[in-house]
Amino acid sequence: MRLRLALALLAFVAVLAGCSAIPTETLPQPANIGSGQDSQVSVAQPPAGLSAPDIVRGFVNSSADSSNFYAAAQAYLTGSARSTWNYRGSITVIADNFSTIGEFTKDNKQETVTLRAQELGVLDGNNAFQADSTPIERTLRVNQQSDGQWRISYSPDGVVVPITMFQQYYRPVPVYFFDPGFSELVPDLRWATNDPASGMPARIVDLLLDGPSSAVQSALQSAIPGGVMPKTNVTEADDGAIVVNLENLPSEEPNHTKMLIVAQIVSSLHAITDGVVRIQDEGVALVPGHLDWRYSELAVSSVPSPSANLPGLEVARGRVFSLKDGSPISGPAGTGSYDAVTAAQSVDGTELAVVAQRADGSVELRVGKFGSAADGVDLSAHTMTRPTWAPADATGDPSREVWTVTDQQQVVRVDTTLAGWQATPVDSSELAGDGPITDLRLSRDGTRVAVIAGGHLYVGAVVTSEQGSVAIKQVSELQADAITSATSVDWLDQNDDLVVGTSQPRMPVARVSVDGFKLEQYAPANLTAPVTSVTGAPNRPVIVADATGLWQTSDITEVWQPQAHSQSPDAIAFYPG
Repeated sequence: MRLRLALALLAFVAVLAGCSAIPTETLPQPANIGSGQDSQVSVAQPPAGLSAPDIVRGFVNSSADSSNFYAAAQAYLTGSARSTWNYRGSITVIADNFSTIGEFTKDNKQETVTLRAQELGVLDGNNAFQADSTPIERTLRVNQQSDGQWRISYSPDGVVVPITMFQQYYRPVPVYFFDPGFSELVPDLRWATNDPASGMPARIVDLLLDGPSSAVQSALQSAIPGGVMPKTNVTEADDGAIVVNLENLPSEEPNHTKMLIVAQIVSSLHAITDGVVRIQDEGVALVPGHLDWRYSELAVSSVPSPSANLPGLEVARGRVFSLKDGSPISGPAGTGSYDAVTAAQSVDGTELAVVAQRADGSVELRVGKFGSAADGVDLSAHTMTRPTWAPADATGDPSREVWTVTDQQQVVRVDTTLAGWQATPVDSSELAGDGPITDLRLSRDGTRVAVIAGGHLYVGAVVTSEQGSVAIKQVSELQADAITSATSVDWLDQNDDLVVGTSQPRMPVARVSVDGFKLEQYAPANLTAPVTSVTGAPNRPVIVADATGLWQTSDITEVWQPQAHSQSPDAIAFYPG
């Protein structure tokens, strides 16, 4: 989840007493993330009597284990091939149902084996998964050895891993960086080898020091200066604390920056431990007088989410209603004066943005205090997507920015100025050609957008230039083969998972990870495709709309239940944000 640094983070606190061991084995030397463990161990040889195609299949399945320089996979290679196979670089993740087809050459002593598979994505050099959907074909040479066994004599560069085997050897870990204002910690999802589990702290620290992944590097930044590295191995001390000893930090680094560095390290390691993290600079406390840190001590709070007093709203028949009891809200939006098409409530509940129908068939955007008259924005179009609020500048402040898409093509941000709410275009050129934009939602930390364009699902980074202009960059499509008729999207949490509505009868609603690796289908029972809108929020039921009204569920495996206060089949429900 996103974390907001409180001002209390900048104050020094007493050194912690006591300790707690991390729930793993004793930490060894840190693993090389690209190559696996450094030590050499004996590896089981392939079963005797395998055919050439089966040798290639075993080689591919074994390539998920990167330990000891991919020793398990190299057992399928000839001696000369082991010295020429380049396993460094990216890892291609493929579907499990790949094929290996052999063709004999040279007196039946050599086969050319063709590997055909559906690529699902690539684990890049930063250990970030980049979704892709492309059929791949690779050709390998397999020779029969003097003992009659087949071994691979040539394999193209790179590593190819079936998705099930990949999940067995890798695990997702959120690594934390900052938004441009250094006020928010934002998770950047990575994948790290999980064997041995005791080496995970070292691998996470390495990923953190490498900086943000390519998908968000223009939207996020690190307080850790370039060139900083571990002076000693990330280890577990005798008292159970994880010891992170850094070097190459500038000697004049201010304490404020050191506190930000502490927040990044401790938050990133929180995925694997609630215990003590001992942070040093050249063997002494990074923050003078404060050596040991716990996650609970960072004086951070979760990203603003709707409070229990804000149950969500619903637009139906031109009016805005409360999902709590079905009553219309106060003010013109509730009475129907605005003829509301859709709307969005700010996270703190104090503001409301309404897309209102005009008599001439066009729509306008109105923004104002919740329950009061709203000012019209100098922005008109034939259509506008449901507005989405950017996070507030500071805890307790109202949001000052809301986004929408006009006429299914122009992304617009509307922010408040001395002259009122003003609209400016967002550079969305990287979405050009992907089809009409029918939905767009800002992540709860404001660093990413999720977009439905041409029935497909995309995510992109929100990048602000020094001159103040805003653009959507590093756009990538998620689950391109599975999601082909998407209608609506929302963020289930800060920046990790999305909920998507579609017009696909077999998959009306799905949950997708932000990197596109994971897709899980909600139970379709009781829903009628198309699902026209979805809304989600942390610790809230997912609510969707279909031709019969509003439905909700609290779990991906549960049957959808009618929402108690659904107003009409064309209703649109939404949580604040």
